[in-house]
Amino acid sequence: MCKFGLEITSVLSGTTCPVQVAQYDRYIHLRYHLKSNAISSWAKNNFEKDFARSRRAEITSWIIDEVSDFKIAKETIKYDFEYQILEDKKIVDKYKNEMDAYKFVENEVRPLITSKDDSFFDYDGFEYKLKIQEKPLLDIPRRIYRYSLAMPIGYGGDIPNFNSTSESFYDDFEIHYKRIMAWSIAYSRHSIDNKIGLLTEYYSSETYPTFFTIGKKLKSVEYFNWLKQMAC
Repeated sequence: MCKFGLEITSVLSGTTCPVQVAQYDRYIHLRYHLKSNAISSWAKNNFEKDFARSRRAEITSWIIDEVSDFKIAKETIKYDFEYQILEDKKIVDKYKNEMDAYKFVENEVRPLITSKDDSFFDYDGFEYKLKIQEKPLLDIPRRIYRYSLAMPIGYGGDIPNFNSTSESFYDDFEIHYKRIMAWSIAYSRHSIDNKIGLLTEYYSSETYPTFFTIGKKLKSVEYFNWLKQMAC
């Protein structure tokens, strides 16, 4: 049943359905396989919104559907990165607070509410303790860039080193830019011939792994023949 307050035409049914713009991507899949003027218009209007920063390539693909030579401003990619870093820092801070609380309960509270009789050993001599709480997990969204890892004592080895990650991102910025543009074109609804023509500008030896991954998504012999020629 349709809700919210902005009317757009559903690309799935052809009917008019009120959908709130900020929640549009929850109702219309950004990787939908057919062109849609409604989604392309939405992508243009929401291109610089914060919720779009983690879906940059997918949202850009809808603009490329209508303007094939469209290029993302490099400042936008930089802002996307800085915004996602800030969001991920919040996630890490929350995780550290939860880990501090977890360790306090294990070290200070557990001895008060359990006894040695609550634990037991298996045949290999491994001690099992009564579980009184869930251990926090660090869950950072998948990003287009790779994180360097820090090793903070007491928090595990999967904490991102944000300073090293930022240095790496800006040192290799042109490569990151080409990768994002390549995925934007790959996600578009252009023909394979048009995609190959648009992708040529962003190919390099450094971006080859990205182009190979794109090929596995496109599942096109024509594309792989082109990629083979580019790699020679």
